[in-house]
Amino acid sequence: MHYNCNSSIVKSINNLEIKSEFYQQCYPIRKSPESVINMEKLTDALKVIEFKIKFITPLLIHGENSRADTIGLTGKALRGCWRFWFRALIGGLIDNIEPKKLLELESKIFGSADDKVGAKFRIYLQELGQREKIEAYVGFKYTEGRKRGEEAKSEGYKEGIEYKITIIPRKEEFPKEILLSAIWLWANLGGVGQRARRGFGSPAIELIDKIANPFKTENLELHTKSEFQTSEEIKGHLTDGLKKVWQIFEQWIPNNSGHKITGDISKNDEPANANYFILKSIKQIGVGNEVFSDLKEAIEAIHGNHNCDELGWVDLHNNKPSKRMASPVLTRLYKVNSGFIPIITWCNQNGVLPNCNSPTGCVQLYLKKAKFDNSSWLTGSPNE
Repeated sequence: MHYNCNSSIVKSINNLEIKSEFYQQCYPIRKSPESVINMEKLTDALKVIEFKIKFITPLLIHGENSRADTIGLTGKALRGCWRFWFRALIGGLIDNIEPKKLLELESKIFGSADDKVGAKFRIYLQELGQREKIEAYVGFKYTEGRKRGEEAKSEGYKEGIEYKITIIPRKEEFPKEILLSAIWLWANLGGVGQRARRGFGSPAIELIDKIANPFKTENLELHTKSEFQTSEEIKGHLTDGLKKVWQIFEQWIPNNSGHKITGDISKNDEPANANYFILKSIKQIGVGNEVFSDLKEAIEAIHGNHNCDELGWVDLHNNKPSKRMASPVLTRLYKVNSGFIPIITWCNQNGVLPNCNSPTGCVQLYLKKAKFDNSSWLTGSPNE
């Protein structure tokens, strides 16, 4: 449908999906600076969710020449990350959940190919400022071949890049607290893009308007912060947020699946031999004990070991990957004063069995290099 792009008529449109179509056609974020002003005028009328993401480490995403990506990041990439953390927490809340049941819950938030509506929400991204394209050092030097001795690098964008994220639910009854909780998990434990499990693409949520804070509602109160002073402050931030996210999901699941939740993320034991990456216990999360003075030093410390199968592996056939096991150890970076501290989230999975609380072999060496010890792991309330 073609709309008369008069901002005054949006108030007369009652159907939220039609409003969304009007919004997309008449006020595309990437169109011009003027369209940003118009979007802000429409925020209240469309009941959108808005916040900013700032990347505190380089963003290694290729695709600048793709028609779908002209700003260095895509909604598709973000959806994939948010789905990952949604599945991880569902797997922690519901023991041995059947794949079909997991997909049913996931489709309530993200939609599915079988759903007539498709996606449950639309994402609009607006780049804030100007990207700087770089060749980012990924933490190691080549040990063989014609590049032997040279630093390994990857194309990407310099740290500090910011995006405004606008989410438009297709229906008014959309459970936005669940989506926002999954986004909070991603923004505090994860990353996006290449080498996201080794510190690149580490995001931080920043508010556009402290009064209109989407992460603080009648049913939700998650703190957002982009910089910290100490590792203990990070531990308190994560422990508090994880408990709240668990409670939000705990209230939602019984009404949407019939499953009964038992346990508490602050008291559960770590998972053993999980079928996929799940988040069941705060004991799976550790905070480094030392601040690395600069980004290069931090990336070198957490880049991993190609010969350590416990950090993931690739099975080659004719020099091409035929099977792959993603690392069950996810490492991202937090900004602390003028330096960086690594945060690790791990899961004991079938196929790769790291035991990060009692590490042995190459995992032990990895954790030692990243400045982790037994005191790094979250064990409950910092005040207990």
